Amino acid sequence: MHVLFRKHSSHINTMQFFIQKDNKTRTETLVAPVQNTTNIINR
Repeated sequence: MHVLFRKHSSHINTMQFFIQKDNKTRTETLVAPVQNTTNIINR
């Protein structure tokens, strides 16, 4: 963990990576039920 804080730019990139990953997960969590509903309607 200490290496990340020493290399400041790396730490920022890591934070952005996790934030993007978190946002992606949230988006997928919201979209998935909608897609499931659409699939049921299409059948």
